[in-house]
Amino acid sequence: MASAIVVRDLTKHYGRKVAIQKLNFEVQPGHIVGFLGPNGAGKSTTLRILCGLIPASSGYVYIHGLPITTQVKQIKQSMGYMPENNPLPEDMRVEEYLKLRARIKQIPHRLLKTCVWDALERCDLHRIAAKKMIGALSKGFKQRVGIAEALLGQPKVIILDEPTIGLDPHQILGIRDLLKKLRGETTVVFSSHILPEVEAACTHLIILNQGQIVANDTSENLRKQYFRTTRYEVTIVDKDGHFSEHLSHAPFKLCLKKSIAQGDQRMTYTVETESTEEWAESQLTRWIFENNWPLIQFVKKEPDLESLFLKLTSVAWKKMDSERL
Repeated sequence: MASAIVVRDLTKHYGRKVAIQKLNFEVQPGHIVGFLGPNGAGKSTTLRILCGLIPASSGYVYIHGLPITTQVKQIKQSMGYMPENNPLPEDMRVEEYLKLRARIKQIPHRLLKTCVWDALERCDLHRIAAKKMIGALSKGFKQRVGIAEALLGQPKVIILDEPTIGLDPHQILGIRDLLKKLRGETTVVFSSHILPEVEAACTHLIILNQGQIVANDTSENLRKQYFRTTRYEVTIVDKDGHFSEHLSHAPFKLCLKKSIAQGDQRMTYTVETESTEEWAESQLTRWIFENNWPLIQFVKKEPDLESLFLKLTSVAWKKMDSERL
């Protein structure tokens, strides 16, 4: 299957400042890809180049096989985009604005009404917000209007720059669910600082740092690559507080990370092992029962995306600093 987006050696300079340098990645059709990185990492610059809003200093971008340098007009007709600040006319009604944007996108008149209604319905705007003035909407609904505009005409590729910025947790959940519904039918690339929401919505992660890609894979594969240990939380009844001492004599290698008192003689211990997951679970639970520790809960703890993000960006910083020396 041909890639929806192909980026080769993409570089952008602003005077002497290098915003991004030699980026290489591909996005498959129907995938939801999250762009992550610290402020100034080059996320917005990359997305603007993909949309044809600014030119690259060097390198190539292909959208469904078309080069953006020579076919930008045709590409824009099959692409939706929502910028970070999402400027909207506050003196227009939602449905009125979307109809205007649909006409600007040259959607045929016979399809216009259906196209606008489909975007309203997908973004859950059709019930209470369609007839309202944009200026009267909450921040969350305004973000939905921006996404609805990007969805007009069923574009093959949608690019969203910080679609969840400034939203409360309930609004973020709504945007996340919307993105998940697009999985498999539309290619979506979006940037965000809300790490758990990126992971929940995305099929793939691209992490930038100082204008370079430091990771490009699924979150599951990145965890396997950068976290060599398996971590468990074990909650037991520990009357004498000797569980941690017994751990040091276990017949397999374990590392106690922390312990938290839960009351009523219950203790929760976080232990870590370099053994394979299946072996560690069977051996650890067997050892607990053989030593008559009353087990309350046994849970595997995956490293969260924040830990992965910090690990990757700190590794990249150290590497770049060493290259400067």
